[in-house]
Amino acid sequence: MKIFSAVAIATIVAFLSECSNRTDQRITEGIYREPSGVEMLTIKGRGIIFQLNVTKGPRLGIVTEAYRYDVLKDGELRFGASSNDAFFVFTLLDYAWIWNGKDIVRKHKQTGATVVFSREGEKVVNP
Repeated sequence: MKIFSAVAIATIVAFLSECSNRTDQRITEGIYREPSGVEMLTIKGRGIIFQLNVTKGPRLGIVTEAYRYDVLKDGELRFGASSNDAFFVFTLLDYAWIWNGKDIVRKHKQTGATVVFSREGEKVVNP
């Protein structure tokens, strides 16, 4: 019984700390593309639609999936997904997804390689 109580308390503490780390911040709505233009993210309200080139898992090639997102205090994105969702597990979990206030950055958790998704229609101003 003590082990069950300890696990339950640890779960509640982890849940509450995650809740307190969330913000009401939203990503600017629009279509965000990476430099090659092959992959894109569409933001509408609290939803994000991923169109990504999947290289591992049961579905390969350009795959489209939609999720609800939250922006954490450090800018990292969290998605409402299930652990039995193949796209989420094989594609999204390998990366930290970060909103920097302008772009969405995909950073590989092991290699640190980054890809920046910028909103369409944003003009680049040269200094």
